[in-house]
Amino acid sequence: MNISGDINNKKIAPMLLLSFIENAFKHGANKNIGKIKIDIDFTVKNDFLHFKISNPIPAKQHHSQQENYSGGIGLENVKKRLALGYKKNEYNLKNEEKKDLFIVNLRIKLK
Repeated sequence: MNISGDINNKKIAPMLLLSFIENAFKHGANKNIGKIKIDIDFTVKNDFLHFKISNPIPAKQHHSQQENYSGGIGLENVKKRLALGYKKNEYNLKNEEKKDLFIVNLRIKLK
């Protein structure tokens, strides 16, 4: 885990990042065998938090996944919470699969 920037007195909606962290362990660590690496980065720049988390894609899921897979209930709930609690220009959420990794990038306005 890496943290950079001034995080003192910076806030976002409560429990917002928990789903991403839970999913990384549930799908990345729990369904893989051997040494697992989950990277979590928090960077504060100006009035925004840049959050990035990556975890390995389980071998079974990787070979049988659908090309347009966009996540499960946890990710959908986070998307709804973001839309309800923030203006469109106050956040940007992207997830991608790259080199056998599932990566989530969230840029969110700090309160």
